[in-house]
Amino acid sequence: MFLAQAVSLRRSMLGQRDDEHRNPCRHGPRHWFRVAPRTQKSGFALLLVPIILLYLLFSSSSDTSEPFSEQLNKKGSSTRGAANSPIFDDTEAKQGSSPWTEWLSAAIHEEALSIQRLEQNALDKLGLAETKQVKKTKEKKESEGVSGKKRRHTDTAEDDLESKTWDEIRRLVKLSAASLQTSDHQAASSDSPSSRFLVVWPTIPVAFKGSDSRALDAITFLTSAGYYVDLMYWHDYADEIDSTYDDTSDRERLVHAGVHRILGPYKEFAPLSRSPTYVANYYSVVTWLWPDMGYLKFLVDSLNHIKRVNGLTHFVPVVDDVGITPRFILSGCNNTDRTIGDVIKYVVAKRPRVLLGKEATGVPTETSDLMPVLDEVNEWTVWESKIFLKIELYLYTLADVTVGINAHAIEYLKTMAPAVPARQLSYVSPVQPSSAFEVPFTSRSGYLFFGYNNFANNAGMEWFAQEVLPYITPDEKLHLAGTVVAPSLCKCSLLDKTDCHPVFPNVVCHGPLTDEKLDALIQSVRVAINPVLEPSGVATKTCRAMAHGTPVVVTDMDGTFDKTRISTGAVRCPRGDARCITDGINEFLTDERRWDSASNAAPGFISKYFGRKRYMHDWMEILEDLASKPIEIVIEGDSSKFGESMTAQNWHIANLLARNDQFHVTVMGKLTPPIKGVDAVKGIAVTSQAPFPGKDDDPSSYPDYERMVASPFETGFQVNIVMRQSWPFTFPRLPLKFCGAGCRVGQILPWEFGSLPAHWMGDIDAGLDWMWAPSEYTRLMYEKSGFDPTHTSVLSAGVDCARLLSTADDKQSNHLTRSEQYKRPVIFFFTGGFLPRKGVDIMLEAWEKTFCSKKKSTSAQFGLDGDKPNVRLLIHTSYELGYSDRQISEMNRIIKKCDGSIEWKRKEWMDDKTHLDLMRAADVYVAPFRSEGFGLPIVESLVLGKSAIIPLGGSPADDYGVPVMATTKIQQKEVLGEDHDAIPPSHHHGIYPLHVAQTECTQYPCEGHQLCVFEPCKNRKCACRDLVSAPTWLKIDPADVGVQMVAAYQDTIKRWSRGEQEPSRPEPHWFSGTSDKHGAVDKGIMGFCFSSLGPTYRDRILETLTSQGRRRITQIMSPEAPEFASASKRKRKRVIRRLLRFASLVASLVALLGAVFVVANCLGIDVFNYAYLKLKLTYSKYTLVHTKSSIE
Repeated sequence: MFLAQAVSLRRSMLGQRDDEHRNPCRHGPRHWFRVAPRTQKSGFALLLVPIILLYLLFSSSSDTSEPFSEQLNKKGSSTRGAANSPIFDDTEAKQGSSPWTEWLSAAIHEEALSIQRLEQNALDKLGLAETKQVKKTKEKKESEGVSGKKRRHTDTAEDDLESKTWDEIRRLVKLSAASLQTSDHQAASSDSPSSRFLVVWPTIPVAFKGSDSRALDAITFLTSAGYYVDLMYWHDYADEIDSTYDDTSDRERLVHAGVHRILGPYKEFAPLSRSPTYVANYYSVVTWLWPDMGYLKFLVDSLNHIKRVNGLTHFVPVVDDVGITPRFILSGCNNTDRTIGDVIKYVVAKRPRVLLGKEATGVPTETSDLMPVLDEVNEWTVWESKIFLKIELYLYTLADVTVGINAHAIEYLKTMAPAVPARQLSYVSPVQPSSAFEVPFTSRSGYLFFGYNNFANNAGMEWFAQEVLPYITPDEKLHLAGTVVAPSLCKCSLLDKTDCHPVFPNVVCHGPLTDEKLDALIQSVRVAINPVLEPSGVATKTCRAMAHGTPVVVTDMDGTFDKTRISTGAVRCPRGDARCITDGINEFLTDERRWDSASNAAPGFISKYFGRKRYMHDWMEILEDLASKPIEIVIEGDSSKFGESMTAQNWHIANLLARNDQFHVTVMGKLTPPIKGVDAVKGIAVTSQAPFPGKDDDPSSYPDYERMVASPFETGFQVNIVMRQSWPFTFPRLPLKFCGAGCRVGQILPWEFGSLPAHWMGDIDAGLDWMWAPSEYTRLMYEKSGFDPTHTSVLSAGVDCARLLSTADDKQSNHLTRSEQYKRPVIFFFTGGFLPRKGVDIMLEAWEKTFCSKKKSTSAQFGLDGDKPNVRLLIHTSYELGYSDRQISEMNRIIKKCDGSIEWKRKEWMDDKTHLDLMRAADVYVAPFRSEGFGLPIVESLVLGKSAIIPLGGSPADDYGVPVMATTKIQQKEVLGEDHDAIPPSHHHGIYPLHVAQTECTQYPCEGHQLCVFEPCKNRKCACRDLVSAPTWLKIDPADVGVQMVAAYQDTIKRWSRGEQEPSRPEPHWFSGTSDKHGAVDKGIMGFCFSSLGPTYRDRILETLTSQGRRRITQIMSPEAPEFASASKRKRKRVIRRLLRFASLVASLVALLGAVFVVANCLGIDVFNYAYLKLKLTYSKYTLVHTKSSIE
């Protein structure tokens, strides 16, 4: 009972299913490497029905024992259900039941540390736990030993080097975690997204499959380096090992390697996309690419979801050989003389244009100058190769680093995606050269091939049996081990794969072997072979044999060797060269001196190229690339330091971010003046002259912007974040070729009228991930308009304080004596557009009632002994829009009435110096605006030490006006009021607040629910468009403005009497961090200087990148695409044709039998009686023979 509970606990913890531990799917023949139609699979299953019935018949009659898992079920042991660990199984999710979702939602809220403790406790109960110290001790003991005649010791210098390597790797781990943290967050914990890796593998890594050791090596290394590693796999290929395969031991090996979660199998769909975001939030995804359409679709779906959860998630695809598409093509051209170079040349030329960058402009669409490689295979392979190529290139464009395991793969990757750095990752041989003595030549005999059941192994050995075996020394035996299927060499039972019999006397069939028996067999033979006919990665069989000092004979398709990896311990023959392979095997079998030389060189080759230290060094380079890879930022819009507000902010954002090594900035537009480290490219536009894809791309499957937008970057370059700000506002969708699933598109959108235009919202939802507002007031407009508030934040506008303060001390106003100050007027100043929302009419009305009275003011009012106040109002306006002729006439009347106290510089465009001189000469800035996005002139005046009359308590000026007025949070509440809508009449530190209230906009540019500010504009009128809701703005009382003008005048005179030039500013004590969620800064008004906004911009960018993506992207594997529709039709026709052939054959047989019966009937022959008597006679003969043999 205890054993059953222990095994049940182990299965539950490791995520194994008791009732579904077998899976009939397997690699099988060649077409299983590609996509197979569902109907075709169903037809194949129908053909297997008789075989399955026979199997059940024989198994039930010959063996009454039950599988171990069934025994556990009968004993009542728990399987993997929702209460245990359903994250390891998707059975319930496939059925649409709720326990899986309920458990997952609840489990995500638990601390990851608790999960680790639970896993460790479960392992301890089963005796499976192994501390890191025990692991290190065992590895050290395994590496130690007595040196043989062909082995060498690991010296102290190498140990020191390894220790330094680990120290450097751990430094990179800390660097990668710290680089993703915002200013107001602490360092990441061990299970935070910045420390999590996801390893993706086609199947559960099993002990018998040599290639799976690559996944285990990566997991072991990453966990040792301090990362939190999960494994996700697509499908169980259990049946390819044997029918009784139980993956418990393999899951134990994964847990020992350091895996925290095992996700899968996900063959039919990707439940990861339905899980909470925490599950899919990783620092990096490492995956091995495999030419299986189902696996690649699963990979694309999962990767798109992971990238949309966190835009900073790195993607590292690993290519075992020359890539997906070339391998697929070569697997269909085995009987041709095409070389890898021919195929790669063809593939590169056929890359889909919708994913190509600027360097591919000259690539011909037609490939008539290339060899028609695909003309030699069937139409189905041609079509599939195009789909493989599209998926492959899309995966490369999403990659941060591409990885190959040999020089061929690296060269191929650099050609396919030149903008993506390519690194080589050495393969770790599962068996490393040891210090034990070797078996000499005289004690060995024969030659060996070992491998599991896949197309490459099966096809290679079938070819070997026909072309090479007859010419090998007949006295030497060929040993065949593993599950490889070679009917020409070994006949195996259909029911028992281990029951195999040789076809030739010089062949020995071993079947599957344990590691110990396989190592002993390798050391007993003189040579190992790998006659592979299609491109492969580093071959486990080759490395394992050479590690034991056994020479090998291989083809040039074996990726263990390339132009940089050459060894005398191997003979490397051209693909399909039977004579070369024959001569190499015979030489090693008969020439002892040649064998000794090769045997001595083989282990050194493995240690040098496939040892653990080389593997660690390669991983360190990959981690260095990931940790040091800058975040690619594109600022879309012109950038000019001395331009308008938008272009100036673009320039300063680029300048600030370029100073941070974490970012690389590209301006998509004009950049003046240039900034060191910032690139500038031309803006993109959808035009008819843009490059159009070739006919092979099936243009109908892509939107216009995917087909026609030219990329200004190289193929493979991916933008992390696009920051948009330009006028007029446009929201075009960006193409996958440089803005894929991990790209975030954000818009800086100043707006002033309560809600956004209705016709923008569709494009905003489709094309934007995030919206940045210059103020909290504007951010609330986005929310009111229906945009997701969780994807909005304040990206504070800023001013160039260095420019403002550079010559301020030299101005004459700062050197006036006290008597001179009394003689000059107090200057009130306004600058901006001549627009109704700016409130110029309110300002003039207040000035008229306050300072333009015909009667002299009283001392009680002004405190100047009855003298009329010495004041002046300077108004500077540039562009004009919205005021009617009647309103302009009324303003001119007020100016004329005020006896020269008002100066209006109308329609004047000043240079920067003149404009600054005017602002420095003024004393009080007046801004009674009805609506505003931010108010840059107000901030500039406050930075210059001027007083300001501004609306507060629900206006854009709250962001900077309140921090200047308040010194504590309590005072902030006093300033704003408890409900943030009440402003007291008192003034604080040079800020003179105006009472405001939201009201519907009833004058131009508002007309009902419409706003008239859109192109085209003519005669101070523009086109009108509907807003999401009726336009609103602020209601300002001119009398309130007059009161604050008087207060500002009085305070200015009092300061002059004390010899003060500027109002005092408070120390900003109550801001604790660099920036809060909505962008407030910690330096008072100086915090809005661009020089202070760098940390704020950085935090907002990281916040956006680590948020959930929301814009729509083109699905590279969309089932609705016409290519898939035509493919399904083609598949259905193919299946229907086969079914019709089968039906016609059955009908012909039935008709033939019917004709025989009819003829026999006519002749008077009783066919049924004849058949019965014939069978009875046969049975009687068999009984007689059996009885006779028994008697004898």
